[in-house]
Amino acid sequence: MPDLSKEVGVNKAYSSILSRFFTLFLGVFFVTSCSYATDYSAKTPEATVAQSLAQPPIPQTFSGSYLAGRFAQHNQDWDHAFDYMSLALALSDNLDQNGLLDRTFLLALGNGKIEQAARLADKILMRKSDDDLARIFKMTLAFQNQNYPAAHDILVDMNTTHFSEYITPLLQSWVYVSEENIEMALSTLKESQYPDDPVYILHRALIQDMSGQSDPSDLYISAFEKGLLLHQTLIAANFFERAENETMARKIYEALHRLDPKNQFSKGGYDRIDTKTIPEPMIATATDGMAFTLFSMASLLYERHAYDSALIYGRMVENIQPDNAYNMMMLGDIMALSGKYNEAIDYYRNINSQNILFKMARLRMIEVLETSGRVQEALDILTVMAEQDDDVHKLEALAYIGNIYLRQQKFDHALIAYDQALNHLGENITAQHWNLIYARGMSYERLNKWSAAEKDLLHALEYQPENPHILNYLGYSWVEQGIHLDRALEMIKKAVVLKPNDGHIIDSYGWAYYKIGNYTEAVYWLERAVEILPEDAVLNDHLGDAYWQDNRQKEARFQWKRAHKLSQDPDKKATLKDKIKYGLRDAPQQHIPQNQEAALYTP
Repeated sequence: MPDLSKEVGVNKAYSSILSRFFTLFLGVFFVTSCSYATDYSAKTPEATVAQSLAQPPIPQTFSGSYLAGRFAQHNQDWDHAFDYMSLALALSDNLDQNGLLDRTFLLALGNGKIEQAARLADKILMRKSDDDLARIFKMTLAFQNQNYPAAHDILVDMNTTHFSEYITPLLQSWVYVSEENIEMALSTLKESQYPDDPVYILHRALIQDMSGQSDPSDLYISAFEKGLLLHQTLIAANFFERAENETMARKIYEALHRLDPKNQFSKGGYDRIDTKTIPEPMIATATDGMAFTLFSMASLLYERHAYDSALIYGRMVENIQPDNAYNMMMLGDIMALSGKYNEAIDYYRNINSQNILFKMARLRMIEVLETSGRVQEALDILTVMAEQDDDVHKLEALAYIGNIYLRQQKFDHALIAYDQALNHLGENITAQHWNLIYARGMSYERLNKWSAAEKDLLHALEYQPENPHILNYLGYSWVEQGIHLDRALEMIKKAVVLKPNDGHIIDSYGWAYYKIGNYTEAVYWLERAVEILPEDAVLNDHLGDAYWQDNRQKEARFQWKRAHKLSQDPDKKATLKDKIKYGLRDAPQQHIPQNQEAALYTP
């Protein structure tokens, strides 16, 4: 059974701007016992509202407040968590109990409550002067206020843990740059324990670049070749564009293109090079540099799914440089992952239209609007995009409109959008458009226009002969119609080999055996499918049918009862009720439309 939700749900693994470019080793300091955020597509608006309404009045006891705060933090509700922990702190006679002071400080900083966080950081440092995070935060406040001697003093007293050994010289270098002491900034990096680390080399390149005292080209090349994160790599490319070193700039963008042929950064770089457009430097001031260093820490934590920890560093970046687009994108993602959709949308919306991240932010905003139930707002934005002259934006917008309608099961509207997109391409349809053809084929199939659907699905398969989802979809469709059964069985078998742990594909394979009357083999594969996806109503229903035909009536009714309990479809529940009562021989037969899956087109 193909699964529509798998590929037409909001993209859960979208390509992040923080994705690794090469491998970079760095000791990661987890500033909190991080509760991992869930995919934001899994949180419905109703669940978020219900969670908020379910918050009890703040308990007036230490234990009650503390436990409520822990529960709220576990559920990514940092606002209530801070309120509860603040009260627990006020009621406690032992600020070190259960890490109470540290936890309240982290919650304040995570909520962007800078003044409260500053007071709590002072209390922490009075009790333990070697607390790394409190010191870094206080240093950023001193730096922001241009109190550079105080910033130096704070960093000098940092302890000697692996983490502080790594980050302290990076932070110190930008304080020196603020004081226009370039020599000390560079020597601090060169004399550290990590002079050959690519991030350290990149910092030296940035400082030489900014000071204009010497050519940083070799340092940028060395950092790039040793391995950098994406946003760090773009900084190196930015230098070579400004230095009009077209060869090296193209080399970097070609490397990015090989990793992701559709990435907008390479395209933007090529366009600037071709038009001889010289960009502004990405790091032009010491404040840019300090924010860059802190964001690098945040991005590493984000990539390790330590979203709470990434949020802490992101808030420090936000306090120093509130218009940092990379940081706004990351904070928007974290808010979305936590179910704070309005805050996420605000971050995406505030990214300047001239910034290279603007398009990505707009698409991310559309995803969150749809996820939070504001589907029409998402469609309105896409409709405006579709009316633009830019061919890429028009095509992408039409495809996205079709995807949304497909997820909403408005297949006639989806078909119109996909038709418009393919008609816009005209004779320029190529293999890269296979998923757009595939999605239109699914729309035709769901509208019972099988001849057109089959044509599109076969066309998509020509472009993607090893794609398990197309193989499964087409094979399953043939099985449901009772045609081309031998070929369908072989296609689904191939899909199983390609994705052996996909419960929906395995279900299709078992269902194909069911359709040709091999019930023993059907039971074997359908049992495997249910083992992988035990909460799927359709899979349990299929297994019940196979049990019945294999003369295992008691087990069949058990599976149908389970499917009835799991199903949310009234028509399907009625059919299952008949099966439970009559079995297959006498029950009214009804074809139940199955969820299908689409590989969404992203130009």
